[in-house]
Amino acid sequence: MASGSHTESGGGASIMTKMSLRSSSAQQIPASRLHQILLINFAFWFLFVTTSLWILATFSAPFNRISTIVIHEDRLIRQRTGARLAVVVPFAHSQSKNVIRNLETLWPSVRPCNPAKGYGSFIDLILYFHKDVTKHRGLVAQLKSSFTLNSGPSSLSNCFSTLRFMNAHLQAEEDAYPLGASRMFFRLFGSLTSSKESKAGVVLKRRPALILNGIYQYMYYMEPDNIPCKFDWLDRIYEEAVAPGDLWMRGSIIRNRNPLVGTWAFGDHLNGNAIYRLDDPRFVNFIHRAEGAFWREQESGPPPGRFLESYDIALWLLRKDRNWMSWEEFTDTAHLFQYTSTIQNWYRTRVNATKLCSKPENAETYFVHGREVVW
Repeated sequence: MASGSHTESGGGASIMTKMSLRSSSAQQIPASRLHQILLINFAFWFLFVTTSLWILATFSAPFNRISTIVIHEDRLIRQRTGARLAVVVPFAHSQSKNVIRNLETLWPSVRPCNPAKGYGSFIDLILYFHKDVTKHRGLVAQLKSSFTLNSGPSSLSNCFSTLRFMNAHLQAEEDAYPLGASRMFFRLFGSLTSSKESKAGVVLKRRPALILNGIYQYMYYMEPDNIPCKFDWLDRIYEEAVAPGDLWMRGSIIRNRNPLVGTWAFGDHLNGNAIYRLDDPRFVNFIHRAEGAFWREQESGPPPGRFLESYDIALWLLRKDRNWMSWEEFTDTAHLFQYTSTIQNWYRTRVNATKLCSKPENAETYFVHGREVVW
């Protein structure tokens, strides 16, 4: 024990001697040199702290805000906006083969996205069934398999964050076209439980909204016959949805070259295959009001009625009806309904999407929609 104590004491003396030497050495350094050393140390620590704070703010901030907007090749591209987009594909059981074809062949063959942009983290694919898809277990398994079939840059899993299923629960008497399609659309926003309840003096009751869950700010409604025709089509629709400015609905006019068809089908209306704003209560209220008017019109006379049983024509014509929408409301909201060349709606005209999109005048077109579209 004594020897151990002695060693500790000797060690302590040695340490004190070294400290004394260092102190003596430091006292011999000129004041100007000390000042220079302190400035260098301060600059190093300042740079370290500020860099650390920047890295922390950049990578840990929640993606619920709009950040950098970069102008590149004359296009506005938002970086890490955090705005979420739901690509909703409505379909009936009779259209299942078309949806499977799209997932396995058509969509991957026209590369959906450039994964380097990172938009996939903010985009979900929702397959929206007219009845209850859980009663078709084989179909669900097939759709899941089709979604994950391809790998590599053009794989859907690289371009979408999640695959989801949603059900409209249409009854047999509700499932006729086009009224069935209109019911499916309105149910996304919380539709009336019965068309009879839309009459004046009756309290409206609504189903829970299927898409208004606070998760998504935008929806792209993409029917199975809406054909992508150009690489990075999903990136394009996301960039257009979150681009600076406001919108409620952005879609295509009828491109049919027959003026008689255009007149009969109200060719200037925005087709329902469109981008929609989901987080603006004013737009949701507009949809709810429009649905009430839609069913009142259907009940007032023989089919197909003024709106041709179509929700998108109803949204268009009601805005022109001064008995339904005041001039003040129309002028305040007209700019929120917008045409785009990103989607071309060819209605019932046979057209080749690949050839159409390769034309120089269609450089901004990424989708061709219509029941007679081929690719």
